[in-house]
Amino acid sequence: MGSLLGSVSFVEMESLISPSMAVRLLLFTASLSRIAFSFFYLSLHDTQEKGRRVLSVKK
Repeated sequence: MGSLLGSVSFVEMESLISPSMAVRLLLFTASLSRIAFSFFYLSLHDTQEKGRRVLSVKK
């Protein structure tokens, strides 16, 4: 799904700006989304359950 959305976004943006700027903008957007979603990962914490590692979300 992500590759399809990226391709469609690139085609649309390429008609407005240069291809190199379109690629830079898409990479910048991808990096911002990775940073944003990393905060969700940081909200997970490790708990020990009978010797197993289990990830759970803090409440």
